[in-house]
Amino acid sequence: MLEVDRRTGRERYREWSLGVADYLCRTQRRSWEAPRLWPSSPQSPGQGQGFLPTGIQYGDTGVGIFLIDAFSVSGRARYREAAAFTAEWGLETLRRRRRKGQREFVPNFYFGDGGLIWLLLKLFLAGREDRFLEAALELSRTMAAQPYKAPDLMHGTAGRGLLHLALARITDEEREWEAALAAGERLQRQATPGQAGLLWVFPEEVSEFAGKAFYGAHGNAGIGYFLLALGVFGEEKEFLELGHRAFTELLAVARPALPDGRGLNWPNGPDDERTLVYWCNGAPGIGTFFAQAYTLTPRPEYLEAARRAAYTTAAASWGIPLVQCHGLAGNGDFLLDMYRRTRDPFFYEQALRFGEMIVTYGYRRRSRQSTLRVQRERETERGRRVLLWPGEDGLSEIPAFMVGYSGIASFLLR
Repeated sequence: MLEVDRRTGRERYREWSLGVADYLCRTQRRSWEAPRLWPSSPQSPGQGQGFLPTGIQYGDTGVGIFLIDAFSVSGRARYREAAAFTAEWGLETLRRRRRKGQREFVPNFYFGDGGLIWLLLKLFLAGREDRFLEAALELSRTMAAQPYKAPDLMHGTAGRGLLHLALARITDEEREWEAALAAGERLQRQATPGQAGLLWVFPEEVSEFAGKAFYGAHGNAGIGYFLLALGVFGEEKEFLELGHRAFTELLAVARPALPDGRGLNWPNGPDDERTLVYWCNGAPGIGTFFAQAYTLTPRPEYLEAARRAAYTTAAASWGIPLVQCHGLAGNGDFLLDMYRRTRDPFFYEQALRFGEMIVTYGYRRRSRQSTLRVQRERETERGRRVLLWPGEDGLSEIPAFMVGYSGIASFLLR
């Protein structure tokens, strides 16, 4: 007799997401010496390319962040234990690098070691264990002593500033407030005039992006959000004004999108006319930060820009990866954010549609270029099937939060 699945969409998504969390607990390497805590396909992006295993983008710290979020939803202690080991392994990895005279602490939120501070902070908030907060503060002091380079959220000053600001709000430590203000002052000095507001150009020492400015999450949108948050929570009017000028520039360079013109999108930057529809570049990421900006300072034009960016995001669902940074999971998160702010059922319906696409994408199909199943089925300890999805290249299996399956599972968990 055919078994009918009577679970709601939310129940199914939750089970699939927690199945991934169970799988991560089972496959975590519990060794302080492990170069990485979870297996990845040998050819997957981030393997052997100089990306730090302690990062959020390609490393294991982001996996720990997903696990602590899964604990917060489910209360399953094994998720918190696995996340705690991830953080402790990250700290030991930093000590081992220092002993061997290798790379010093890399103070980047997403691509460097800074994400460890965020994981430690989330662990503290989940269980109020002081050891995690103390470790986060120690790393923060190390980060504050590093020179500033890139201005943005993912690689540089804005991301560092957000971490200091988060710690300052929780601990009220003077050093953290000072470090957050120092990041704001650095961005104030780096700001350059744009069409109607301000831009931030990457300096020469950041060779990959030297001389370029960006509008997306790793450009004006992320920088503007940090400056607004610093202005609001630090009660610093000059940074509030800087943040508004960052978003004023984004409003000035926005372009109508969709056949009826109700959407908005943005080019990558002043010198890059490409228009993408991802969290990192384009409407989903910029819209996310417009929505956050509206929460901090409720200007109607910010919510309207976020709403129009969400229409663009909802329409762009085919032919893109499934991941957080540049794919359906990150775009779906933005639609959920917009539903929670506006209660417009359209955004929730579209987020559900993205979820269904993720779940059904490539069932049992094999890539022509790889023996890896596009969506691999594995057994959990309960005997149920757990679904794993390919990373940013559409072929490789990688757990990393921004470019792999833990970030996809994070969207389904929401």
